Amino acid sequence: MLSMSISNVVYYAVKQEITEKRSGRDNQAMYFNFDLGMSYNINDFSYDTRRGLHLLYQWPAEYSSVNVFSGVTSSPFARIGEVDFKFETCHDSCWRNLNIFSTIYFDMSREINEEYKKDFPKRKSIAPIKMNEYNHCNKNLYSWVNVKVSKDPTCDRNWRKLVKIL
Repeated sequence: MLSMSISNVVYYAVKQEITEKRSGRDNQAMYFNFDLGMSYNINDFSYDTRRGLHLLYQWPAEYSSVNVFSGVTSSPFARIGEVDFKFETCHDSCWRNLNIFSTIYFDMSREINEEYKKDFPKRKSIAPIKMNEYNHCNKNLYSWVNVKVSKDPTCDRNWRKLVKIL
């Protein structure tokens, strides 16, 4: 089966819409919302888990780097106003390879294994590669949302940011 990773899809969309156009938007960010799922089935047992992954990519007009914020929700149906966004990076090369994708993947596989071990305590854990992934984006791959990005006053190095959805 042919497939493309979500991290690659996001990378190419951000590259096309932000970095190649070199047009910063102080008060707007690209918003991605994914429904991420993982499952494992054996005999009459089914183990499933889902998450919502929310990403904001913002390039201020006077800067040459992308600010990235992420939020993970237990429900894939959470709306943007319900998401607690965490600053990921503002370094130009780091936004291309965020750890959040693999972190969620392994967190979900660990959750499935915990449930699996309750039913089959003597069996070995399931390798994540043996689990089924099903990932979806909302109606559109991304949308532009109004944001206010500010410096995090608790950051003594003056690089971490906070984001507020307007």
